[in-house]
Amino acid sequence: MPENVSFTAQVKVDGGPTMPISLSLTPGAYDKLSATVPAAAKAAGVAAVHVQPVAELAQLLIITSSSYVDMTDTPDLSKKLTVGFGQVDSSGKFALIGSAFNLDGPLVISGKGALASIATGWTMVQFSNNFSGDVTVSILVCRDL
Repeated sequence: MPENVSFTAQVKVDGGPTMPISLSLTPGAYDKLSATVPAAAKAAGVAAVHVQPVAELAQLLIITSSSYVDMTDTPDLSKKLTVGFGQVDSSGKFALIGSAFNLDGPLVISGKGALASIATGWTMVQFSNNFSGDVTVSILVCRDL
């Protein structure tokens, strides 16, 4: 029996509009993943996570973190957590496709087209932690089989 996944949210602007968001899908599979990204002082502050076995299967990707970048921090953003999309290269190491970016809030991306446009051929995400302590990230991906 297929499992249904639903996502609902609501954005409200004080004194302005309210926009409800609703998504329902029946993915072939889903994965809930967690990873601890060590502080920069430990293990270079990097963690890579396999998210999909083959590129362009993802339909919904949600990433949350125990800490986010404070964009009002020092001008050089000394406290930061970045996320980049990539794949394993021929030497078995993570190869970034495109550019990594600061994770300054929960990341929610839906739609195969939007997810494919992030980086061509991505199957993994890599986090780089420059905070003084470890950061825990949670990932939910819904995908085709």
